[in-house]
Amino acid sequence: MGLEAQCQCTVGGQTHAVRAHLESVALVLRGATLRRNIAIPAITDARVEKGVLFVNADGEALGLALGTLALKWLTKITTPPPTLAAKLQISTAAPAYIWGTVDDCVLQAAFAGATTREPLQAHVLVAFFLQGVDPQAVLFLHSPLPRPAPWVGCPQR
Repeated sequence: MGLEAQCQCTVGGQTHAVRAHLESVALVLRGATLRRNIAIPAITDARVEKGVLFVNADGEALGLALGTLALKWLTKITTPPPTLAAKLQISTAAPAYIWGTVDDCVLQAAFAGATTREPLQAHVLVAFFLQGVDPQAVLFLHSPLPRPAPWVGCPQR
């Protein structure tokens, strides 16, 4: 996400000058008198009122005076990250052709219901190899597909 702002943060009736940084996994607040690292999933009841982003996290209420940036920050906090299937641009309507074996449970979940056994019906080719592979073979299989470039996976060593 990478949003950052100098702002006033109100917590427990006290106002603090902080540098607020919104990361993909946390809202980080750093100031001379206040330090917080709040996990995004821990944030509840996020809302904006008059340019102030209000969040509740771990039983603590905070207000960040972000002005016109407050709505953008709220959107980033409340929008879930894209799934792996979305990142790979696959779905039931845009299936993947899998070449090789998928052993990883996260990848299996991403491909669930979004694969085809016909390469020409595939939106994308995904190839997995246990040993070295001839890249020309991957490109040959992918060549008739008017689709995005193939995804190629190899085990980490």
